[in-house]
Amino acid sequence: SPGAAHYRQVVGHALSPAMNRSKWGTLWAYRSMSECLRVIKASEGQRRLAHGEHWLGQYSRVIWSRMDLQWILPHPPLTLLNPRWLWVPRGHDYRGLNERHAVMTRPMAEVFFTRWEELRNGSAVYALCMRRTSS
Repeated sequence: SPGAAHYRQVVGHALSPAMNRSKWGTLWAYRSMSECLRVIKASEGQRRLAHGEHWLGQYSRVIWSRMDLQWILPHPPLTLLNPRWLWVPRGHDYRGLNERHAVMTRPMAEVFFTRWEELRNGSAVYALCMRRTSS
């Protein structure tokens, strides 16, 4: 399991504000995403109890959006967004993924929303360090 020395090799804002990184709240965002997935799973469980054998299953799509975004146009209809892809805005990606808004399938949410757990259990450090050497 990687220790703090491995995480010190990570460049950029992925671990902010930890380890004297910028004031950005990336770790807070990852924790919020983890909590969002917990709420999604709880809601799906309640729907299953309420509808019994008529339960339609998990949500088909999940949308993550920051509360500070300003929408000047309506959201595109989900029918226009191919479910095979994770849909995120262009730009402001800082050599990573612009995650201010994302549209995904429910199985994709299991990956997108679990980065907090991956940071905590150490599995994310390898990807973060590998990104450093390949950039």
